Amino acid sequence: MGLPTMVAYSPKKQRFAGFVGVFGIESVNDLLNGVLSGRVKTKPVYQAPVVDDVDCKAVAAERAAAGEGGGDVAVEEEEDMGDFMAEILAEEKAAKKALEEEMKREAEEKKAQEKADKEAAKAAAKEAEGGKKKKSKKKKKKKKK
Repeated sequence: MGLPTMVAYSPKKQRFAGFVGVFGIESVNDLLNGVLSGRVKTKPVYQAPVVDDVDCKAVAAERAAAGEGGGDVAVEEEEDMGDFMAEILAEEKAAKKALEEEMKREAEEKKAQEKADKEAAKAAAKEAEGGKKKKSKKKKKKKKK
């Protein structure tokens, strides 16, 4: 089971419902409406969560001073992902170019084949027409005699 993107919690009833998916206005509305209508099942919470009032800037400063450097890891991962994405885009671009070249080559081959077929058909038609004329001349000579 994946970690939920969002959790709807009722402190009065001590129940919650988790949502795993794309976080957006429609999905949040669907979850809340589903919980209120009973369409989405809730689960009991056996121990109420405690929310601490924490200054996020102070925690980040403490971590940076302690050398945990959570922010540096995120930046490094982002750079790695950027390189990875650039590599994927370059591969897709090369594949697209190769496909376009192949389609162009196939279209040229098809045109050449159609041209050759037309020329062969014309030659066959001329040959057939020439043979008919010779036969018709022979028939005319026979009729004259």
